[in-house]
Amino acid sequence: MFRENQRPCPGITYVVQPGDSLFKIARRFEIKLSDLLLHNPGIRNPWNLKVGTVLCIPFGPPPLYKSIELLDESGKPLPKEGNFIKLAAKTTVRVTFYNKITHLYLMLTPTGTDTFTSSKLIKIISLPEKTNQVSFIWEPAAGTLGYMFLISCNDRICTQSDNIGVYRE
Repeated sequence: MFRENQRPCPGITYVVQPGDSLFKIARRFEIKLSDLLLHNPGIRNPWNLKVGTVLCIPFGPPPLYKSIELLDESGKPLPKEGNFIKLAAKTTVRVTFYNKITHLYLMLTPTGTDTFTSSKLIKIISLPEKTNQVSFIWEPAAGTLGYMFLISCNDRICTQSDNIGVYRE
């Protein structure tokens, strides 16, 4: 096995198998053919891939947040008091992305802590198919005070949202 393109790969490597074509590989990894060629400049003849050639499969863009809304049961935005949003007993969290995701994790870091290791996993959402909008109900406990954030993932990469100060009386 050898990699014709020896510069760093911003993704994963893939070994060409019998029957592979660049088109099939691009489709399998859901990337543009032009991106596959761009990250593998050592391919001399794209129509004649050699079995055993190691290709760079670039990661697509990470999930990009468009908006995060915290809504009451009637769909109205929850009130903001200073740097915190006052949560309802049943809070609808609606998240919109510029691109599609497969998983979403709701996390909460209690106030007085500033490390990820203090964060609590509140909810996991595994989506049956990729989507660019997710809505779910969060029922925060009375006395909740901290910073919520989301971790969203597509097939290969995850990204964290900004922290949002939240509390519930």
